[in-house]
Amino acid sequence: MNRKNIVSVFTLFLVVFLFSCRGGPMYKELGDTDRLSLHVGQKVQLSGKIAVEIWQHMVGSFDGYPYSAYFDLAGSQIVIYSRTRLPDSGRLLLRGTVVKLEGGSKNPGKSDEIYFEYHLLVDEYDFLK
Repeated sequence: MNRKNIVSVFTLFLVVFLFSCRGGPMYKELGDTDRLSLHVGQKVQLSGKIAVEIWQHMVGSFDGYPYSAYFDLAGSQIVIYSRTRLPDSGRLLLRGTVVKLEGGSKNPGKSDEIYFEYHLLVDEYDFLK
């Protein structure tokens, strides 16, 4: 590889690096939970509100996220985990990382079945109007 090619490769790397660092992490906007399974480990944003009525869900434990809450989306509900307690009134826009939980049934007749749920580790939030 000659000097010109090395400079070109370095310049391309630098441009890609600077562009990817611009503005912090990018969050993909999702409209519902149907697609959370496609985004495990990825940064996403979801809108909804802290649930009043709680549905049955698996609950996990994640280092650095001592608070959990049930979060209503359009027609569905997920469990979210946060570093601080989130406001329990008003609509919120959450940004965070999708995680997958796996567990067995509590029903003795279905003890060999494995279930999955997708939850959100919240990095930040904003109030929606």
